[in-house]
Amino acid sequence: MTSTSDENPIPSPSAAPTVPPDGAPPHVSVVVPVYNGAREVVQALTSALAQEYPSFDVLVIDDGSRDDSGATIERFLKDQPRVVRLIRHDGNWGLSRTLNHGLRETTGPAVLILHQDISLAQSDWMARAVRDLYRDPRVAVVTGNYGLPAAGEVGFAQRVFGVMRRQFHASPDHGVESVTFSEFKCDLVRRAAIEAVGSFPERFRIAGEDLWVACALRARGSEILKDYALRSVQRFSGPATSVSGNLRKEFTFGKAIAGTLIRFRTALARGLQRTPYSRSRSWNRASQPFVVLALIVSLILGALTGNLLFPAIFLGLLVVRLVYYGVRLYPGLRRIVGHAGRALAESAVGAPLGVVTDFAYTAGLGAGVVGWALGRKL
Repeated sequence: MTSTSDENPIPSPSAAPTVPPDGAPPHVSVVVPVYNGAREVVQALTSALAQEYPSFDVLVIDDGSRDDSGATIERFLKDQPRVVRLIRHDGNWGLSRTLNHGLRETTGPAVLILHQDISLAQSDWMARAVRDLYRDPRVAVVTGNYGLPAAGEVGFAQRVFGVMRRQFHASPDHGVESVTFSEFKCDLVRRAAIEAVGSFPERFRIAGEDLWVACALRARGSEILKDYALRSVQRFSGPATSVSGNLRKEFTFGKAIAGTLIRFRTALARGLQRTPYSRSRSWNRASQPFVVLALIVSLILGALTGNLLFPAIFLGLLVVRLVYYGVRLYPGLRRIVGHAGRALAESAVGAPLGVVTDFAYTAGLGAGVVGWALGRKL
């Protein structure tokens, strides 16, 4: 079943063209940005090279990794066909600039952006994504279900923060819907559509570029399709493996989203009612600064007035927020760990971390507003 907005219905796959008008399968360029990805990049590349698609090439860009990524990739590529190239940056350019470099260096009309920690779970992923992309000229991006954790490779921090952010989430086994946002982690995009909105904004280094491009595409009338039959495995590395690293990511994302809020304002909220997936992710982000503000104000008023009502309000808000995060976490953790007791325990520990993320994200948002006003990179 296909779910879309009423104003812009997307044709079903059976009624839509599967290739461009000239009848030839479009060449797909796969761009794999890598930074300190020695542990998982080979799995991503292996899944890309296993695609049963007649015309594609792979470009790997090592963005100044400080680990063994470059040597690992070179060893892997020795036995691979010439469709794979490796470019190595002398320093760390940042994700947006690296993606733009990839767009300039490749030639395919369709580009598959594949992050180092994601593996395509089926050999026809590319073929199906191409079919989705060319079903309607308004479709600019096709994303899939990369909310599948790698069995045995996801620790506590990765599980809790992955579920909290809805990166691991419940989804149907099939179906296509129009969504408002994608992370451009495992997405097939029309090169012309991305270039038409100015490509990825280089004021963003490691976060925020995805939301900016999504908003810019939607402003031009383009669609982002999520096809749940396009399955891939998500691995989290680097900062995502620890609690402190994830809190730094929250602060960084808060900084980055500030620029998008300033640029697009209320346009960010358009279409969020389309799907539970969009509503859930957006509602949580929108609520975070308001919760933090309410908690801080109640504490300040309590200290200034001595009125016990305000500490009571603070405690009440805190309990409600803890319950909210516990309820948000439990179903997802239950699916991943497969044991109710363990999922309950991890939810109980994760709920306070959720409140801490509220503060980290809000602090980043404030820093981002200041940084944007001063013209700094975020």
